[in-house]
Amino acid sequence: MTIVDTFARARVAVLDDNRNFQNLMRTLLRQLGFRRVEVFGDPADALTHVTEVGVDIAFVGLVMPRQNGIEWVRRVRRLVGIANPDMAIVMVSGLAVRAVLEPAVAAGVDGFLVKPLSADALARHARHALVERDAYVAGADGYWGPDSRETRLRLHRIEHGERRPRPTFVAPPSPPPPARRPDHALTLPGLDVEIVDRTRYHDALFID
Repeated sequence: MTIVDTFARARVAVLDDNRNFQNLMRTLLRQLGFRRVEVFGDPADALTHVTEVGVDIAFVGLVMPRQNGIEWVRRVRRLVGIANPDMAIVMVSGLAVRAVLEPAVAAGVDGFLVKPLSADALARHARHALVERDAYVAGADGYWGPDSRETRLRLHRIEHGERRPRPTFVAPPSPPPPARRPDHALTLPGLDVEIVDRTRYHDALFID
């Protein structure tokens, strides 16, 4: 199945209370070939939808009335009876800072898409979440979702000044690493975080 087919068949939910951003996401997703897109401004309505409909990927805003996006993700990842327990979740926000990233990772997001966004960035995150992500794991309190332990450990190391983890053993020879992604597309291991303008964000987000 091609990525075009994957996008066309995927069920998408967008949760954001800003109507302009809802319209933008709907337009961009349709341009990318997504055909089944539902948009919600109320977290409760979105929760009902993913309980009843097998959504493949949800794009969730951070700041909303009554319940923020992180709280919504945390509840969904522990929700008994969700129609598709393997639903990918990508958070969308302009606040790519540790105080937001760490709880988002702990809640169970698969990716973090930084505003302002482009169609290319949206396509990369959708492809990663739908095709390239690792298998989900079970956790405490009924959690089912991405394994966030490595990402959280790396964030802790960054906060305490460690740019790279210290080796504890001599590893066997390995193939050369892939070419480094350009500065506008840096990531945290285990969490796809796209940085559009690195001058706007804290240095702790950038891994050598």
